[in-house]
Amino acid sequence: MNHLFAGLEDAVQGTQERHAANPENRPTVHIDIKKPTYRQAAVTSVTLHGTRPRGRADAVIHWRLFCQLDVDHEASIELNSQKLGFNNLDTKLFIVQRRYNSSTNSEVLGQEVFRACRGVTFTVADLIDLLLENRRDRYRLTAEGKGCTYWCLVVLQDLINKKWLDVAVAEKAHRCITACAEVSKGTFI
Repeated sequence: MNHLFAGLEDAVQGTQERHAANPENRPTVHIDIKKPTYRQAAVTSVTLHGTRPRGRADAVIHWRLFCQLDVDHEASIELNSQKLGFNNLDTKLFIVQRRYNSSTNSEVLGQEVFRACRGVTFTVADLIDLLLENRRDRYRLTAEGKGCTYWCLVVLQDLINKKWLDVAVAEKAHRCITACAEVSKGTFI
């Protein structure tokens, strides 16, 4: 009987180890993609999107990325490196399915759409793997709580390095951001 329980304990331990080894289960990432087909959907473009709450000219501009998909032109996958808490400068990477192409609830101060390179196909699953492999879920903002601009630029550069986006994207993204904000460099940890 003890031999039976030992086998069960080994199986449970193996399952727990596989769960812990999966980078999607790290506490620094939250993935919420409800439609399983979206993981295999091709990313057709990536939108750099800077907003602040409406009527709050003193508020910080928050930058994030939205990935448009070939399966649903009204939906997107949002990539958002968001501060964990009021007194915590570490961020959590939210990868979330949205029913819109980019945020419409806030004042848009900067936006640029970058099409995937012609003849190149990469999926949402490929993108998630790249982000986690490059540890883009482990990021710390500056002492002032800034740094989403730099995070976006680094992720876009990752996509350029994979030849998923054109090299001209780096300069265009930098121009888009610096037209209304400064690039504050956080730290990947």
